[in-house]
Amino acid sequence: MNQLSKRTAIAVLACLASCGKQDGKTRDIACLPSSLSTNVIAFYPFSSGSLLDRSGNNRHLVGVGAVGPDADRDNNPQCAYVLNNTGGNTAYLTCPDPTFLNNLSGLSVSAWYTITDSLRYGGSYTTLVSRDTAKACPDRGGQWSLGLYDCSRAVFGMYHSVWDQMITSPVSCEKEMRLRYHSWHHAVATYDKATMSIAIYRDGVLQETRTGVADCGSGAPLVRDIGDLMLGYRFTGKLDDVALFDKALTQQEVSALYNSAPCCSTYVE
Repeated sequence: MNQLSKRTAIAVLACLASCGKQDGKTRDIACLPSSLSTNVIAFYPFSSGSLLDRSGNNRHLVGVGAVGPDADRDNNPQCAYVLNNTGGNTAYLTCPDPTFLNNLSGLSVSAWYTITDSLRYGGSYTTLVSRDTAKACPDRGGQWSLGLYDCSRAVFGMYHSVWDQMITSPVSCEKEMRLRYHSWHHAVATYDKATMSIAIYRDGVLQETRTGVADCGSGAPLVRDIGDLMLGYRFTGKLDDVALFDKALTQQEVSALYNSAPCCSTYVE
């Protein structure tokens, strides 16, 4: 068994029972727009350094390696999580065997993040939120993923891929990474099964949309309901207010999430 498998096996023993529990969908969830309360399938605000799922569905996370609580985007202490994958470290947050992600007709992933090692990872793939970790076409780390790649830009990969657009003009990868370094951004990725459409937003603004499947040279991409829920795999920086929804969010809903205050003092252990 390799080192990653050993660490994940430990996490499985810690939270396997919680990750597959079913959703009652009968509650309002503090810090999230009330209109989305019935669509939240997992929510991790990291308040008081907690890895608990605050959606009410008990899909709690386990930290592996060099991870720990830190200040959020408003500098509230212990309200975000920092991960350090430098110097040979392995760090990530995980919910093993997430059966709640199976057979979804839609999916949206919302996450606040800041990069603290952009120059090292600008040309290699790092994960913000994914299911599974294996690099695959198109531009994904796992079965689907919201990650960072190519000048540290956000990218969502599933049956196709969509990208956060470049900030710099003329284009400079080094300048692009420096602009994104130590700066908080809000990324949202959406998928609608009925239309086979995906989209990605940065800081409330739509960046790119695509419909259909990518040409990976060997037929349509294979996307399966397997693998663990992973946060921050190979990523060095901070994550905050990570939420998963069972629908493709609209522009209005993305804007509402972006304009929400950090979810810190609401959940105090």
